[in-house]
Amino acid sequence: MLVSLVLVSCSPNKAVDTDATVGTEAGTSADTGAPTGTSTSTSTSAGTGTSTGAGAGTSTGAGTDTGTGTDIDTEPTTAADTGETGETGAVRCDGPSAYEITVLASGVVQPGTLALDPTHVWWVGAPGYMMNCAKDGCANAPTTVLTEQPNPIDIIVDGGKVYWSLAAKTGLCGSDGFVMQCDADDCEATATSIVLSVCSAGLAVDAKNVYIAEYSGGAGTVERCARTGCGGNSDEVAAVSGGPTSVAVSGSTLVWTAGPAMPGDDGAVFTCNAMNCVPQVLATGPKILPASIATDVQRAYWPNGDGSIMACALTGCDNKPQVLATGQDFAATIATDGVDVVWGTTPMGPGGVYKIAVDGSEPEPTTVATGAMVFSPGSVAMDADSIYWTDFNTDLIVRARKCP
Repeated sequence: MLVSLVLVSCSPNKAVDTDATVGTEAGTSADTGAPTGTSTSTSTSAGTGTSTGAGAGTSTGAGTDTGTGTDIDTEPTTAADTGETGETGAVRCDGPSAYEITVLASGVVQPGTLALDPTHVWWVGAPGYMMNCAKDGCANAPTTVLTEQPNPIDIIVDGGKVYWSLAAKTGLCGSDGFVMQCDADDCEATATSIVLSVCSAGLAVDAKNVYIAEYSGGAGTVERCARTGCGGNSDEVAAVSGGPTSVAVSGSTLVWTAGPAMPGDDGAVFTCNAMNCVPQVLATGPKILPASIATDVQRAYWPNGDGSIMACALTGCDNKPQVLATGQDFAATIATDGVDVVWGTTPMGPGGVYKIAVDGSEPEPTTVATGAMVFSPGSVAMDADSIYWTDFNTDLIVRARKCP
């Protein structure tokens, strides 16, 4: 009998029903993703993170708990332990910081960026593939959507379409890179390139366009291509002297991050109207070294090289961004649902996944997961009730669902 790996981890003040049952679907289920709408996420091109837990195991969390979240247990709960009548088991929790941690896919080689649609999780992997799986699990048998995708970097799923970028044969900044598009329900038959000869550091989409952070090693541009295609040639929206490191869009507002133009220079976060772009600086300074960007309808959020998590209104904050958290070791990927901001730390491990309220009302971040199964969280995403991440080094896709 093959058993679904469902790992339940809750804080000490959470009551767990020992009569909980776990389903018997084969293996682990695979889930990953990046939400559409107001919830956005970005990631480093090669990182991921994961988490597991156990009904009967001992806690081996290796991270530093900065809030009220949970470390990850390592011994899986099986049907033999708890019965066979439910998919995830019955868990009673006393507070919103408790999560049921489920390894949704294991053995997915070097998973990178993930994305969410309403029902599925999608991800690309360094060896050159794209996979997806239903959010409720796929018995550790995710669907291989595409293979032979050279050096995939980013992926977005929106409005029944999938968009992804390829660095192609020459690596991250190859001139033979592509931005690709397909129909989500028949990707293999409909996959086509929409932008050619591009070096993409990140993608964003709105109702009409795809936006590309085009990086050329010390300089670059933000580019735009219609979702219906642009003949392979995107239009320049803005020049970026330090090179864009990520891009996001919220309504009519385009936001991107930039590294220092020269060693010792400051990084920056920029914004403009997506249709008539006149770049404005949201934040810049010696502590502004953003690795990625996420937006909701009101604000932009980013992690900095000094371990801080910052926020600024899309309309501006007088170059005084709010510091939501500090001491977040090598935070490199971030997402938001407009209520919380979530990020992963230490992409080369051991790491953790943390969250904090977007309004800064919480004094410290909440730990969502730490431990051996959150070794290298390099891409995170959120939907209404769950946080998802990938782990590049342990080849896992993980979901953390809020306990009811």
